[in-house]
Amino acid sequence: MIAPPDRGEDRRRDAGGDSGGNADREAPTANGKPSVPPPIRSMIVDDEPAARRGIEQLLEQRPDFEIAGECSDGESLLETIADVNPDLLFLDVQMPGLDGFDALASVTRARLPHVIFVTAYDRYAVRAFEAHAIDFLLKPYDAERFHEACDRARDVIRAREADAYHARLVTMVRDLTERLDEKGVTTRRQESGAGRFVVRSHGSISFVNVSDVLWIGAARDYVRLHTAEHSHLIRETMTALEEQLASQGFVRIHRSTLVHIDAIRQIRTRTNGRCAVVLPDGTERVVSRAGKGMLEEALGVSL
Repeated sequence: MIAPPDRGEDRRRDAGGDSGGNADREAPTANGKPSVPPPIRSMIVDDEPAARRGIEQLLEQRPDFEIAGECSDGESLLETIADVNPDLLFLDVQMPGLDGFDALASVTRARLPHVIFVTAYDRYAVRAFEAHAIDFLLKPYDAERFHEACDRARDVIRAREADAYHARLVTMVRDLTERLDEKGVTTRRQESGAGRFVVRSHGSISFVNVSDVLWIGAARDYVRLHTAEHSHLIRETMTALEEQLASQGFVRIHRSTLVHIDAIRQIRTRTNGRCAVVLPDGTERVVSRAGKGMLEEALGVSL
C-alpha cells in the first residue's frame, strides 16, 4: 500500500468550495455554527503511478473528500481495504494479477464501499454498472467530468441511510438477476455428477464440459467459466464449485479463482514470496497465501 501524502486542515480550507459546483450547505447546529460532515474517505487503486497522481491532484481541490489510501493492484486492495475502511473506491479495471472486477468480487467486508471505475476501455462500462458502480470514468477524462462523478458519489453517500441503502442494494441485485435471466445470461447450478455446465444464452441452451474449463473466476453472485475459446457467466458461488470440482482437478488458488491443474503452463515466483500461475492463453492469476499451500499439495512440489 502506498501511504497518501499528509494533508492538513489548512489545505482543505484553502481549496475553497466544491470544485464540481455543488458545495455542501449544512444547516446551523444549536450553537449557530454550521455542521460540516466529515470528508468522504477515498481510496485510489490503479497500477499506473501517473493515473493515481492525477486523481490525487483533483481530489486535493475538494474539501469534501480525503485520500485515505492508495494501492497499485487488486491484491493490495484486498489486503488493506479492511484497515483503510474507505467510503469510496476509485478503481482501475485492468491491473496485473487481480483485475478491478475480480478484486471487488473478492471483498468480504459486510459494508462494501461505493465505487467509481476508472479505465481506458469503454467495453467495461456495462460490467461496471452491473457491479452497481456510482460512475464510470473513461480515460482520458477532464476535470469537469471527474468532479461530476465526485458530486454524484458525494450525493449518494451522504443522502443514504444505512438501512435504506442496503434495501435498495438488495432490490438492485434482484432486478439485475431478473434482467439477466430474461436475457438468458445466467444458468442454474451444475447438476451433481453431470460433468458439464448448462449455459443459456440469447434464447439457446449450450453445454460446457467440465473438462474444457481452464479456470473459473468469481463475479459477485456469479462465476465466469473460461475455456480455451470462450467464457460463460453462470449463477453459482465459488465455495459450491470448489466442493463440486475438487475431485476433477480444480484447485482454489485464490478466493476469486479456481484453476484446473492441467491448465497450468508455468508458475512465476515473486520476490515477496508470492507466485502466479500462467494459463495456456497467457492469462496470469495471482496465488494467495492460502492458495499456495493447496497448489503445492495438488502439484506435489514446493513453491
